[in-house]
Amino acid sequence: SDTVDPSYLMPAVFGALGRCSRDHVWNAMATTSLSLLSSLTRNGTRLPSDWATLSGTALVPSAQPGGGSGVQYGLDAARVPIWLASSCSARGHKLAAALWKNVLSKDNRSADLALSLEGATIDSQHNALTYLAGADAAQAAGAVSAANRLRGAAARVANAYPTYYGDAWVALDGAIVSGALEPCARAVNK
Repeated sequence: SDTVDPSYLMPAVFGALGRCSRDHVWNAMATTSLSLLSSLTRNGTRLPSDWATLSGTALVPSAQPGGGSGVQYGLDAARVPIWLASSCSARGHKLAAALWKNVLSKDNRSADLALSLEGATIDSQHNALTYLAGADAAQAAGAVSAANRLRGAAARVANAYPTYYGDAWVALDGAIVSGALEPCARAVNK
């Protein structure tokens, strides 16, 4: 079976490439990515995993290849809600919103570095990216005050514990939220 990093399924990016290139393969990839992520998360009732295996036409959560961490929602998977929330697709927004409503909104789960797919804490360390994933999912769900609170927490974590990865995501998320990377995302987010 093939191992996949679900965070590389970026419907917003694939859709933008399709619009820019007018190559319908990218649009098909955007649609397929949404279907795979929807299946992996059971329509947003559980978190995506850092790694998955392709079984037929579905993704099945799996442990890190090579014997690393077990099945978890960590720094790889935390990119998924961001890509979904930045999508020009109502379906992508709905899936990001479901991740917020069903899992990330409960018990400050957006703060933890690694969670089980149901939301139990595996690693309680903090990284700006996990806060931003929660913020973007909250934004997609219309929970603007929660999104603002989580973005503020991301900035504080990045300032107190600077890392290249976390700091880069703080900058990138600002561009995503403003619609600079995907102009139609602003219209869908309203």
